[in-house]
Amino acid sequence: MNSVELIAEIGINHDGSIEKCKKLIDGSNHSGCKYIKFQYRNLNRSYHSEKEIGDEILRKEINRCFIKPQDLINLTEYAKSLGLFVGISFFCSDDINDFKKDLKKFDFFKIPSPEMNNTYLIDKLLNLDKTVFCSTGAHSQSDIDILIKRYKGQKNLIPMHCVSNYPLEAFNSIIGYIRYLKKIWGGKVGYSSHDKDQIGCIVAASMGADYIERHVTLDINSDGLDHSTSSNLAKFKLLNEQLKLVSYQRLGDNPRIINQGEIINLQNLGRSFYAIKNFKKGYKINDKDFEYRSPRTGLGFKEFKNYLGKEIYSSISKGEVLSEYHFKKPAIKNFDISGLLNKKINNISLPVRLHDIEKIRKIFNISSYECHLSFGEVLNNKDLNLFLNDESYSIHIPDYISSTQLIDPFSENKSTKEKSILLIKKTHELGTYLYNLTGKKIIIVGSFSIYKKSKKEFYYSLKKLHNQFSDYRVELCFQLLPPFAWYFGGSIKVDIFDSMEDYKLISDLNLKICTDLSHLLMSSYYYNFDPEKAFELIENNSVHFHISGADGPDGEGKGLEHLKNNEKRILDKMIFSDKLCVIEVWQGHLNGFNGFKEEIEYINKVYS
Repeated sequence: MNSVELIAEIGINHDGSIEKCKKLIDGSNHSGCKYIKFQYRNLNRSYHSEKEIGDEILRKEINRCFIKPQDLINLTEYAKSLGLFVGISFFCSDDINDFKKDLKKFDFFKIPSPEMNNTYLIDKLLNLDKTVFCSTGAHSQSDIDILIKRYKGQKNLIPMHCVSNYPLEAFNSIIGYIRYLKKIWGGKVGYSSHDKDQIGCIVAASMGADYIERHVTLDINSDGLDHSTSSNLAKFKLLNEQLKLVSYQRLGDNPRIINQGEIINLQNLGRSFYAIKNFKKGYKINDKDFEYRSPRTGLGFKEFKNYLGKEIYSSISKGEVLSEYHFKKPAIKNFDISGLLNKKINNISLPVRLHDIEKIRKIFNISSYECHLSFGEVLNNKDLNLFLNDESYSIHIPDYISSTQLIDPFSENKSTKEKSILLIKKTHELGTYLYNLTGKKIIIVGSFSIYKKSKKEFYYSLKKLHNQFSDYRVELCFQLLPPFAWYFGGSIKVDIFDSMEDYKLISDLNLKICTDLSHLLMSSYYYNFDPEKAFELIENNSVHFHISGADGPDGEGKGLEHLKNNEKRILDKMIFSDKLCVIEVWQGHLNGFNGFKEEIEYINKVYS
């Protein structure tokens, strides 16, 4: 994916103060942006005279906001220690020499709009073999055409659309020009924003800008030339989050691909064909043998027509949904985990709904299950005879306390809080029963995604909840979450249990967690961190694992065979641990549990 990158233009908004500049660097880093930029003018090479009123104002501001080259280098080193890329704008080629050998410490350079025609300055910076941004403000199309012609094919040069008004009104911004600039340049382009409102940056990104440069300030009401056309740190953080979303929203110039949320909604709202009586293997089906009902967990209307009159290879029970696997010859009749897997690997588990557990036993001959229960199943009477004393169990607390409410044990709403605590209590009671039945400790996994105060307070509260509902028989742990979760038929931003900030807090508090590999990888794609380093932080906190891969920030439960090398190394540590590893491939329970079969075959192939 071609992400939109945000550049924090510190410029002269530090007002000549190194302390202010550090605060702007810290704030830019906290916002999630990767790039910051300074400006530099040698005071002896700036203004020749002050005859014009504007010249006098500008010179005084430049003098007031001057920071020496060595101090800028020190600030650059500080920013780079935070993992930021640092750039600088030069207004004349002689100023470059003020940095001598330290010039190489900058990661990129910027040609400001007034110097767009200064080919000597552009060439000198391009010779350093680093990215050079070039603003095009206050220049005609004929000037821009000359620039394009001279540097066409130069991958290190990135032209930036810019309108040199300070501030820039929306009716003068001509942001649609970005599409034209990108077409004639044939490569990446940017937008240098002086907009009064940062919404122009969102529009620029939607037009195809690859980089957005926006001035950042501690206070837009400060005295100074650039503060009024800047974003404060809070708004800059919001802008970075919005641009990240735009990076995804502008995708789609290709044949239509449906996402997982749509598939879930299609299943919930759509219909499949359910047998009105029992049919034996070899029977040729017709449309009178089935009722067309929701949910759509098997063949849909289009697929059903293709199988009319065809023979089934697996018998169908009354009320069972018709699926593709009924028409396929089974490759393996019985998946015996103990026979298929290396004897060292005895910690593989499958997620089950109670109505599927007996079917899964017959197919897989497995002895470890994670029970995924609905809130109704937890609160109401269950058939406890389904559980056997020679098996191992874990339990996943329902995400919902009702059809419209997520679980929230810390809610300010009394009813929501009481229902949530009751759900946890009832799950704990089931866990205690299963411990007494099997003699094996029961892990209870909870997904808690709602917090209203600080993250630190939230995790402290969860630690207390863990202590309240954990003992020698049962242990409550908390599942890592993806950056976006499929709740209520839509994609919801989670913002907890999903970032390096969260993992550090989890590690510091020694909070017990279930590390879901797919969720960890989804977060690493969204926040762009190294999943191995993240796992190192939380490995000792992990008492339980969910294993599957990921396809981007919202593609959950991809098959393990698709893992990259670094992701596979995390899986290795999970598989060879003494913790239960629950196969959480997406929709593995459908189509005759085919997804589970494929994952077990993969584990057998790789680890036996």
